Amino acid sequence: MIKNTKVGRNDPCPCGSGLKYKKCCLSKDEASRALQAQAQVSAAPASISFENEQLYIAVPETIEEMYASIDRIAWSQPPYGSLAKELVPHLADRFTWDEINATVLIWFAYSRENAPIVPKPGVVFAALEYSLSLLTGRQDVTKAEVAKRYEVSAGSVSKRIGELAPFVDRAIEALNGEH
Repeated sequence: MIKNTKVGRNDPCPCGSGLKYKKCCLSKDEASRALQAQAQVSAAPASISFENEQLYIAVPETIEEMYASIDRIAWSQPPYGSLAKELVPHLADRFTWDEINATVLIWFAYSRENAPIVPKPGVVFAALEYSLSLLTGRQDVTKAEVAKRYEVSAGSVSKRIGELAPFVDRAIEALNGEH
């Protein structure tokens, strides 16, 4: 008899790599679920499940709607939700609401798994914006440009981009798999 149980963060990864799940496929699975959640927005009811929690997602079309959407997410620590809200106005003039929503969901998955310490929010903003640019295929955005926009060092941005990279790569893979 096969028992269907949830894989714990410290359990061996079910892919057979020999690594713990949290060091192997957890971020991929969370990013994939976040992207699936976003993809279901137009066809799904007002709420969807994300790791046994309900995220109420309607494609936001204003900053106020985006803030309300962020408030409905069960952040592991309240400052992560506040940071997401601070990010929105920075992206609003350059990206679509769908793209901003995807970025918030990537930040949610990343912050939930890594519980990052954020001494300078500008570093996270720059890294997320650069990652969003990669996700949307905008090749003209550089690390130096986003670092300058948020008045932080390019080295700090590069480091955070590296930490976000697995989430962004898996998001790109999930999007390519859907098309």
